[in-house]
Amino acid sequence: MSKSILVRLFIVMLLTACHSKKKNESVAHMNFNVTDSLLGDVINDTIRNFYLKAPKYFDRISISQEQQAKLNNAGLKLIYSSQNKSNGAAFVVLDLNKLNDSLFLQYHSLLKSSLESNKKFKKVGIDSFYSNKIFFIQYFALSDSTINLKLLTSNYLKGRYEIDFSIPSSVYNNQSRTVESVLGSIK
Repeated sequence: MSKSILVRLFIVMLLTACHSKKKNESVAHMNFNVTDSLLGDVINDTIRNFYLKAPKYFDRISISQEQQAKLNNAGLKLIYSSQNKSNGAAFVVLDLNKLNDSLFLQYHSLLKSSLESNKKFKKVGIDSFYSNKIFFIQYFALSDSTINLKLLTSNYLKGRYEIDFSIPSSVYNNQSRTVESVLGSIK
């Protein structure tokens, strides 16, 4: 290889490394306060060492075989679903590990566009952050009656998961510490 090609290659590598560093510096590192008394069932994927606790006072709910088949066909697996019957809040965890990188990016784009195009949402936001060395993409969608949070995790060792909360706006302030505790329990 000629000297000029090596110099150009080095410059490209240096610029790429600097760009990656700047990109990572802009992603927030979040620490969530955990109140153990607000947490219930342990959800643990021992194969990938992914762990979190579900909200307390939420009852497990099941889905039909037809709904599960639709999820399976899309490469998604329901791990946990529950609902607080007193206020209507819902909590769901999906395993996204059957999605390769390309499908995961397509899924991310589909979520984003479906939330943004849904007329019932007055406000939609997307952000990203790190917590406990796990990268999260967070979707926030606010309607007149509900606050929806969708969090996609992406970590080479711990895999890919989706954590969903759907909380009536009228009780969100009462549930916000529970949401924070669940997110803080993810390891």
